[in-house]
Parts: sequence; C-alpha cells; structure tokens
Amino acid sequence: MTLPLTDPFMQIPLLTFIGTALLSKLHPHDTNPMNNKNITKSTNSSFVLKVIFIAVLFMCVVEVSLASENVGATESTNILPVITYDFRGHFYVCNVTVQRIVSTPRLEIERSEPPISPRSAFLIAEKYAHSVVPDSASFKMREISLKQFVGNVWFYVVKLEPTTNPLAPNVGSSMEPIEVAVLMDGTVPDRTEEILDPKGEGYIPKK
Repeated sequence: MTLPLTDPFMQIPLLTFIGTALLSKLHPHDTNPMNNKNITKSTNSSFVLKVIFIAVLFMCVVEVSLASENVGATESTNILPVITYDFRGHFYVCNVTVQRIVSTPRLEIERSEPPISPRSAFLIAEKYAHSVVPDSASFKMREISLKQFVGNVWFYVVKLEPTTNPLAPNVGSSMEPIEVAVLMDGTVPDRTEEILDPKGEGYIPKK
C-alpha cells in the first residue's frame, strides 16, 4: 500500500507532524546561563522555521480549497447528451447534467401515468421549437416517444415538422423535423451545435 503524498489532503497532516517534530527539537530547554548564546541562535532558527512552516501550510490549505472546488465543479457539470439530430444541414446535441435529470419526477411505467402528459409535452416542445426556428409559422407533430434514461427516470422526445421552409417556400413535401427533449419536470435541455473535430475524434461544440 502506498500513501498518496502528492494529494493535498494528505500533505497538511504530514507537514504538521514534521513541523511539530522539528520545532520540538529546536526549542531550547537548557537553563544553563553559559548556553545563552546557543539558546539565542536556536530561538532565531526556530522563529525562521516557524515562518517557513506556516507559509507552506497556508499554501497547502489554499490547494485543498481549490481541489475541493474542482471536485464540486466536476460533480455539477457531469454532462451527457440525451438526443442528437440533424436539422437544415446542422448537427445538434441536447445535453443535460446527470444531477438535473435524475432529480426530475420519476415514472413507474407499469403502475402510473407520466408526470407530464403527452399533450403537455407537445405544447412545451412546440413553444421551444418556435424559439429556435422562428421562421416557421407552425409545427406539425411527427412523433412523440418516451425514452428511458435509467431506472424510473424517463423523458419525452418530440419530433416537430415545420410547416413552412423559407429556403423552399413552394415545396409541398415533408420537411426535416426538429427534435426536442422534454424532461418530466417540464423543462427542455438547451441544444448546442456541434461540428466534426478536425482531428477526427468525433464532434466538438461549434465556436
């Protein structure tokens, strides 16, 4: 078993132990007046070491504080994609944090109805679709489905087809739908546009 001495959470008790041991060695205990010069030198050395020790300990406290903040940030930004889709030549990803989606109302699909009805999910998705595709006068329902995230955590995926296309206003055929994820708390995860990574490592957010 090896001790993680590079871990800031281990460094503070370790430095405290070492510092205490060194300071105890440097404290003068000799009461002989003939040793006053040695006592003075020892006291000066002890003072310098105390200053250095306190400075190092302070730096470690700051490092531990930053490490704790980083751990909290990692937990709060554990992001996963729930849906991906193409729309008008662009690739979109709808992301959500794990903490956010697992905190939504649960659905025991064999025993109860969804916390949000399919119609409510459609209306929520339609409102969102108007905000991201404002050039379409209205939207037509193409598909609505329940998707399981994990266990009793579910969400809706609503596919809506724009009824008008400014790029081809005279074309009467069906158009590519927009997809909207609706969580069981009635919220919609924001979408981000992504592009192919020049390094060939999948997709990356478009800047």
